[in-house]
Amino acid sequence: MRVPQLVVSDQKGTGVVELEKLDSQTRVAVRMPSATADYLRSNYPHLNLQGVPIERQALQLLLSQQAGYAVVDEAQLGRLIAEPEFAGLVVVGDIGLPQLLRVATRRDWPELAGIVESALRAIPAKDLEQLHNQWLQPKYPRFSESPGFLAKPLSAARRGDAEQHGRGDLAAAPTTQSGAAPVGRARRHCPA
Repeated sequence: MRVPQLVVSDQKGTGVVELEKLDSQTRVAVRMPSATADYLRSNYPHLNLQGVPIERQALQLLLSQQAGYAVVDEAQLGRLIAEPEFAGLVVVGDIGLPQLLRVATRRDWPELAGIVESALRAIPAKDLEQLHNQWLQPKYPRFSESPGFLAKPLSAARRGDAEQHGRGDLAAAPTTQSGAAPVGRARRHCPA
């Protein structure tokens, strides 16, 4: 199950944001250190990245207008967007760097890792999509709901991604290769 890294704004009329078109004066809040920050730094060196220790602070910088955008993974956004403080935020893009959802087990129970891995591999792709929609997909206004936006919804892109990559990638390490082209631009190569 892949978790996209989303570009979030506090302005509903913004439309889709293309990171390569942002000027160096516009601050983009992102958790640092992180693979996401490294990706943004290497693929968009002109961005004015504002490092924060946790995703909550990235969204708070947006609300206080100390940043124009924040980059947050969909799982964290789903948790935070339920709070009234962040209810007005909208998703305006996807950076094109999905991360694999990871499940951890205790080191002192090595047999549990194998059991969990086998159980996750046995879940059909359709059921994984349902789990994703139920637990990870936040309920927020999306850029795809803007009038005139002609892209397929993120969930459809993920469904195609899951079918393309199979369900065996659940136990793999996080990936830095995007399975689908990000919205609004051609896919860039990500160092592994």
